[in-house]
Amino acid sequence: MGNAVLVSVVYHTFAHDEGVETLAFEGRDHLTDGEIEFKLDDGSAVFASWVSEPVQYCIGTASHSFFNPSATKAIDCTLSPLWRGLKGHALEFAVQDPDHQVVEVRSEGGSVFLASTEQGRWLVDVVAISAKKPYVGA
Repeated sequence: MGNAVLVSVVYHTFAHDEGVETLAFEGRDHLTDGEIEFKLDDGSAVFASWVSEPVQYCIGTASHSFFNPSATKAIDCTLSPLWRGLKGHALEFAVQDPDHQVVEVRSEGGSVFLASTEQGRWLVDVVAISAKKPYVGA
């Protein structure tokens, strides 16, 4: 990514991800089965979602979408309370544990945590989005 600056944060969600947009704009922790696209000022993008490596169901990033775009709905969450502080800054994706269960998306403007957890269970096929680092435990 170099010094590319964050321009926008777009969720690509599925029909059953109902309520994600409301929770995001209320600044509350929320989940998506889809992915998050980070659009950068150099025209590139980073996609984050649940993946299957290094372990089944963890958080990963790629320069391409993990899903068929026609299967998802795009929701611009750039100005939501969790993400707005990161806009206009260079991003870093920092893996927080060996199994990639938690990835911190951070910049000079703050940080947001992505985790492969749901209702206290780990190693699940969702992306949990939160302002606080979740504890990875048994």
